Amino acid sequence: MSRQLLIFRHAKSGWDAESDHQRTLTDTGVQQAKFMGDLLQEKQIQPDLVICSSATRAVSTMELAMEAGQWHCDSTVTDALYDTNTDAVIELLKQLGEDQVVMLVGHEPTWSDLASSLTGKSVSFATAGICSIKLQIDNWQQIKPSDGSLEWYEHP
Repeated sequence: MSRQLLIFRHAKSGWDAESDHQRTLTDTGVQQAKFMGDLLQEKQIQPDLVICSSATRAVSTMELAMEAGQWHCDSTVTDALYDTNTDAVIELLKQLGEDQVVMLVGHEPTWSDLASSLTGKSVSFATAGICSIKLQIDNWQQIKPSDGSLEWYEHP
């Protein structure tokens, strides 16, 4: 059995906000998010579950990509993916149920660190970049560093 982890960095955001957490997408970012949703639809990939950082730019990225890609899946927004680290994300993944394809929407540098930890490959995430990691595990509780293989990385 295997699991697929999609790691999705938020799209291009502006800097004109009261706090980092409240930064919104630029017009370019809106287009990037939609493009990546379309791209996954073309690849015939639909997440079973999307877990998203609570930052405004990440939530907007998720919502736009879900609409463009016509993903009809559960999604959740959590503070746990904002200002986090690889170990904390792996612990979050260990709490998941039976979902086969899980997408995380969040931030750098955590996403590059996570992809590297899981695959041993160096991935540097551009805004709106997505990578797919195949994990040869029977359930999410088994996830650990170096368990995965990088299937692909795409960005707008």
